[in-house]
Amino acid sequence: MDNDTERNAELYNPEDERIFDENCLLHGTPHCRLLNMESCNSCYIRNLSEEDQRKAMEDIRMAAAAMPVGGMESLRQDDECAFCRGMKNPADGGYALFDIGHLNPKAIDERKNGRKAYKRDVSIVVPVQLPVCRHCKRRIQLINYLPLIIGLVITALSFIVVTSKPVYGALNKQGRIIPVLAALIGVLLAVAIANLAKMILKNAAERKTVLRPGTLKPIEKLRSEGWFVIESGEFDIPLTFSKEGLKNGIMTGGDQENNINEIVNWNGVRSIGKYKKGEDK
Repeated sequence: MDNDTERNAELYNPEDERIFDENCLLHGTPHCRLLNMESCNSCYIRNLSEEDQRKAMEDIRMAAAAMPVGGMESLRQDDECAFCRGMKNPADGGYALFDIGHLNPKAIDERKNGRKAYKRDVSIVVPVQLPVCRHCKRRIQLINYLPLIIGLVITALSFIVVTSKPVYGALNKQGRIIPVLAALIGVLLAVAIANLAKMILKNAAERKTVLRPGTLKPIEKLRSEGWFVIESGEFDIPLTFSKEGLKNGIMTGGDQENNINEIVNWNGVRSIGKYKKGEDK
């Protein structure tokens, strides 16, 4: 075996043969390119029934038709911060990430035979990546994290104080329920102070930073097309941050305008071929 053959054998990975599934209805379509998944192995649509794959294609078409010119790609290409009020700072803080969903279709399809169903309660959830400066990023992170930290610290301190021997003994002499009430007062005090800190931070930040993603100009245009910001159950402001942005997922790749145009004018012809990882589909 020569050196080239040995090197190719070392690089060969059996998984590479299954990167793209030609049996999937989306394979070779602009719908698949717009999804921009790393491989078929990481795409849940591959495991759906043919009926549900057709529904997914319909929903991707609907989402594409409701996109601005250039798709979501156009929103992340600005060199200025999307969150600054007044004069814009350079976008040196990476990207602010949040999700938007569409109002239609509203029907939910479920399967009772155990097969994985394609639920259509929200047609498509699309990640938004907007450039952000380090100043706006820091203000938003302070609002999301600092009040929580303050609340946890005060709660911990109140329990430490109440359960210390001298304090617990003195309170217990007044009645067995008194230490519990004292600890509860400490928790309520922590919540009140955390909420006050959040309000102060918000009021200070809003002078320089847009804190509600739905009020940003690019998102207002999307809202007029039926999109809405998906609220986060974890953070008061539904934003996370990434230095590089997302590499995979629907509308995270390039050439979105051409893909959207192809989807909207879809004629059912697929470009079937043997794709390799790293090549354009």
